[in-house]
Amino acid sequence: MKNILKKTRFLKSKRKFGFSLPEVIVALGVFSMVSGGLLSFHVQMLKGGLFSEQKNMINRDMRKVTTEFNNIAKAANYFVLYKSFESVDRNTEEDRLYSNRSGDFVVFVFTSPSTSTFGSQPVNRIVGYFREPQDLDDVSNVGPVLKFDVNFNTPVDIGDKGNNKLEDLFPIGNGRSGNFDQVVELSKGLANGKLFYNFEKKSIMVNGQIFHGHLGNRITDTYNFTVSPRG
Repeated sequence: MKNILKKTRFLKSKRKFGFSLPEVIVALGVFSMVSGGLLSFHVQMLKGGLFSEQKNMINRDMRKVTTEFNNIAKAANYFVLYKSFESVDRNTEEDRLYSNRSGDFVVFVFTSPSTSTFGSQPVNRIVGYFREPQDLDDVSNVGPVLKFDVNFNTPVDIGDKGNNKLEDLFPIGNGRSGNFDQVVELSKGLANGKLFYNFEKKSIMVNGQIFHGHLGNRITDTYNFTVSPRG
């Protein structure tokens, strides 16, 4: 009888150290809620870090674009604006866009003192910036901003009495096939869908958006400034 009582006490004491099914279910529920909260917090931290990284890249691009355009424009003698860098839009003088017109291709022209009796304008350097939509059928599409910088060892006479016109000096090709430097990875023009605006033939207004990040999670910001050649 004593042995039976001892065995009964032993079994009761063992049960005290186990968990019932309701207790296990409650514990799993609490664990799931805590894990879900930690996972959600981790995801939010990753999103916040990605946003900050992309925003810093946008701010870097905006500083780069503003500084570069200002330096080039101040050193140039004048600028010429075109609808785009596609050959059909910048082949002749008739393609030039004057006061209060907007386009996606601007070229800054540097000239040397004229040595000709005909009053031609010898060009020693041209610097062009153009935005190229990723989809040419959609002029409002985002695309990279590219540039070229061409120096002429012997200044080239252009103008009414010169042997060349400005459009003859542009590099051959376009953004997809030419060897151009990238200034901004992705940008969208805001001046009637274009990036540059000719303000009274005195200044170029740059008005656009810069994008960074993946297509489904792009971060963007607007940049707007004006530059003027020295004249």
